[in-house]
Formats: sequence, C-alpha cells, structure tokens
Amino acid sequence: MLMGGIGSFSTGGLGKGMHSHLYLRVLNEFPQIQLSSSFSNIYNHTGLFGIYATGSDFVSKAVDLAGRELLAVATPGERLLFLCFLLDYFSIGFRFCEFFDSFLFFTVDQVQLDHDKESTKSAVLMNLESWVVASKDIGWQILTHGERTHAHITRGI
Repeated sequence: MLMGGIGSFSTGGLGKGMHSHLYLRVLNEFPQIQLSSSFSNIYNHTGLFGIYATGSDFVSKAVDLAGRELLAVATPGERLLFLCFLLDYFSIGFRFCEFFDSFLFFTVDQVQLDHDKESTKSAVLMNLESWVVASKDIGWQILTHGERTHAHITRGI
C-alpha cells in the first residue's frame, strides 16, 4: 500500500491512491506516464515485488523513475526490513534478488506508516466481501495444500 499508484483507483470510487508515492512523485510530475502501480505476489517460499508503468516512447525514463521510487522508500535508516530488488535493464523490469543476499532498511515516517496500515486493513476488509477474491483464495488453498481450509480452522491461527 505504501507505493500504491494509479491502480488503487479501481474499487469504491475516486480518491484511493492519490497520496501514494507513485501518484504524487511519478504520475503528477510526468504526464508521459499513463499508468504506474506497484504489485506484490507472495508464494510459499518466495515472493515478487515490482513496479509497472506504461508510457509510449518514455521507457528508459520510466525505468529510471521506478528505480528512483524504490530507492526513495528503501533509503538506509530505520529497522523496517525491505528486500532488495535488482534492476534488470534487459527486460525493463525488476527481478527478485536472492533472499539472503541483500537487505535494505528503509525509513518511513509514522504518518505514512499509520496511513498505510489503515489502507491495508481497508483493502483486506474489501477483499473479504469479494466473491472473486474468495474463489481465488480457495483455488490457492487447493493448489497449495490439496484441500480447502475452512474458515473455522483459520480463525484459530
């Protein structure tokens, strides 16, 4: 939720994402970028985080902007752990570094942290009401564990 982006506008009307790093520091400053958003996927033993953006003849600058925003959040400082991501100029994207190779510590002020905690809670609650998300979750449970984990079991965790 901290990086956000224009992709945050999808559910529940306008306004969400307008205070995110990507909206304020990329989309507002560079009209050539039509869309910019962050994504994260968490799997059993690994994960993937990145930023995607669209902008016609602006690719090299878009890659620099995405890297700038990752570094802006990942500046050395506090004890909040942030995984290091390696910029891959050949595929114009980000690829996951080896899990134990590199860690960066990033600073986030308390106002940002509190805002992002509330945004995350809101997103989780909205997803609990979505049949699409529930169906995807059931599918992941079956693929991962070979069976569906019922709600009464997960409440005890």
